[in-house]
Amino acid sequence: MLETRKVLTAVIGYILGILMGLYCKISIVLFYILIYLVYLIFANKNKKKKFRLFSFKRYFRYLKILFNKKVIKIIVIFGVISNIIVIFQNYRYENLYKNLAGENCKFKGIICDVEKDKYKIKVINSKYKNTYLYIYTKEMNMEYGDMISLNGKFSQPEKRSNYKGFDKFEYYKTLKIYGTVKCNEVYLISKNKGNFLKKYTNIMSLKTKQKIENSNLEEKEKVLLEGILLGDKENMSEEIKKDFSKSNISHVLAVSGMHVAYIILVVNFIFNKLIGKHYSKLASSIIIIIYMSMTNFTPSIVRAGITGIIALMANFVYRKNDIWEALSISLFVILVNNPFSINDVGLQLSFSATIGIIVLGRTMKKFYEELIDRISRRAIRKKKKITLFIAKIFNSKIGKLIIDAGIITISATIAVMPIMAIHFNNVAITSLMISVILSFLIGPIIILGIIFILVKFKFIEIFLNILLKMLIECSSFGGKLPFNQIYVVTPKIIGIIIYYFFVFGVNIIVSLNLEKNPSIFRQRIKDISKFIRYKLKSKFKKIISFILIVCILNLFYLNFPKDLKIYFVDVGQGDCTLIITPNNKSILIDGGGSSEFSKSNYNVGERVLMPYLLDRQIAVIDYVIFSHMDSDHAQGLLYIMENMKVKNAIIGKQYEKTDNYENFIKITKDRKINVEVAEAGEKIKVGGGVYFDVLWPSSENMILENAINNNSLVCKLIYKNFSVLFTGDIEEIAEKAILSEYKYRLDLLKSNCLKVAHHGSKTSSTLDFLNVVRPKFALIGVGKNNNFGHPSRFTLDNLEKINCMVYRTDETGEICIRNNGMKVEIKVCKKSRSHL
Repeated sequence: MLETRKVLTAVIGYILGILMGLYCKISIVLFYILIYLVYLIFANKNKKKKFRLFSFKRYFRYLKILFNKKVIKIIVIFGVISNIIVIFQNYRYENLYKNLAGENCKFKGIICDVEKDKYKIKVINSKYKNTYLYIYTKEMNMEYGDMISLNGKFSQPEKRSNYKGFDKFEYYKTLKIYGTVKCNEVYLISKNKGNFLKKYTNIMSLKTKQKIENSNLEEKEKVLLEGILLGDKENMSEEIKKDFSKSNISHVLAVSGMHVAYIILVVNFIFNKLIGKHYSKLASSIIIIIYMSMTNFTPSIVRAGITGIIALMANFVYRKNDIWEALSISLFVILVNNPFSINDVGLQLSFSATIGIIVLGRTMKKFYEELIDRISRRAIRKKKKITLFIAKIFNSKIGKLIIDAGIITISATIAVMPIMAIHFNNVAITSLMISVILSFLIGPIIILGIIFILVKFKFIEIFLNILLKMLIECSSFGGKLPFNQIYVVTPKIIGIIIYYFFVFGVNIIVSLNLEKNPSIFRQRIKDISKFIRYKLKSKFKKIISFILIVCILNLFYLNFPKDLKIYFVDVGQGDCTLIITPNNKSILIDGGGSSEFSKSNYNVGERVLMPYLLDRQIAVIDYVIFSHMDSDHAQGLLYIMENMKVKNAIIGKQYEKTDNYENFIKITKDRKINVEVAEAGEKIKVGGGVYFDVLWPSSENMILENAINNNSLVCKLIYKNFSVLFTGDIEEIAEKAILSEYKYRLDLLKSNCLKVAHHGSKTSSTLDFLNVVRPKFALIGVGKNNNFGHPSRFTLDNLEKINCMVYRTDETGEICIRNNGMKVEIKVCKKSRSHL
């Protein structure tokens, strides 16, 4: 397979080189040298045959069969080339950030894309030539191809601030964007300097949008049609996006193979009579290139476009099309243009779905045909008319069409499931049904949409409006189906490898069974099972011993005392702490959320906290602790309680009723979560040597002034000789009350670590209070460039006076504290480690 498919072999080598450059940060040449040395050491050893779990000689023999010298040479050459490119590109990015980050810069460039609130430019001057940047400016009347001069402040994309969180730094690399410039001044030098193809396809794209805008379609339907035909989702409402996402049918809004197939269908229909069947393939290829440019050459459309053009050209020159080579060429083109595209989610989903349809879909179709044939023959033999009638329905054109749609959807879903689990932490079950229904809607929408753009007929508008309404209703209905979104923890690499081995292994077995004589196949299975039984008998003691050793080691690992781990999560302007005890209990103290002054609908629980927990392999929360019910502390937790398994919820006594508190009561009743109301003087034991001393609030000493903040739950986590004081949003008045309450037992307040109250506000963290707590280090949950001026200089000065080390989430991102009772280790997301 690899020997005859040179492009596929080259792509495998190219991908290996990219992966080594991205994740191993070393030259692939060293990797190949290491492999060769291992080969020299183990491949030629002649040892006496005996039971071994790992036999290097055997594995190298298999590799020799699979890869001959030509294949290895191609893989090595292309691996080295791509590895050098990635290392060079990384150096270029780092060099640019080192020289320009935070500086005022001057650039001359050409606008190569116009987006809703920004422009994409290609730099054409200085040593940063051919660098792509996003620019933000008040001048929003510029067009594609305009040559401009600008000066402004350059900033590099932010790196992720939480474990496996969204990394803008890496995401921008997949777009080939080096950074952003906030412009102070922009000057137009000249117009129409852009690429000829892109310039005119941009005009076509704008005219297409104008035609849709001027139509009699309703507003929702207009925006949806733009999304389906051009992949433009900028003007689409959050409601529609959310419905499509919940129904797991967002792929409908991504321009891909389906669009290309229907374009070919429409173009061939039009041009077959004008220029003949043969030359209509050339016309189709040209129109596909134009369409790819109109949709900004996204990876999914490039994949579909190139494979479609190769298929058309193969037919044009009377050659057989090789789908694997076509896929390899399209992937090679994408990766040569930008090797970082390998991390693009759209690319991963597009190629994995296509491979799933080719490999799994083919086998499923054969299996279905074989099954219907057997059922029909059996029904004829046994004279079962009803069974024969059902078989004929399934064997009819309409039946085959429905089954084909189902097979394509199921095979694609099976192939992309691990990728969906990695990036979105959910697995769709009931959405398969919605996807099959949509496959019959989306085709006519695309065809009618293309015809509508070319010629405007009233009846086409009416049909389009009806179909688009049906599509919106289907997406809304799909989001409400039970078991539509099953949240899963982020799978590990080994789990993904096992999954694909199992799926494609079963596919191979079924495929062989369908292609070979069934009786011969069954005989081979019997022979294999006899061989396995013989091997098991002869090696029984060794196998049992091996299994027992693995089980004992696993039990030992699970019960081995672990460190206490405290993760201070970056949720922007809010607080959130995840605690994992030595006996693996998970505790969440607060969950971030929107501030009462914020107008944003950004859901921190959904967008940050939920993915974070699933990335940490946490599916069940043992305790959620609310310091108080302000939105910037409670909203994230409320979302978690609604969408994850939570066993216990702990709150302080409430002196004011709020919307968040009412919501909390409703969720705990609906989800049957155990609720504990804690008060000063109580102990909360969570196991593994970890417990909390509740220090505040006190029902005997309630504070009426700003009651929600000043009656926050203040508790001290204790594990061996290590302690952390969590203070919620208490202010100076509450700190004085706590000092008064414990004036004869001030040692209860002393802690190694302090979660600074109220995000470092000047109304909290008085010197008297800090002098009693005497923390070695302090943690401040604060949003970058927040409007409140947090943390205040007053608080930072007070912490400096007691020689306390300060960590802020706006500077460090996530803060991880590990403690084994002897040593504290702090690790922050954006800086190096420190020990205390």
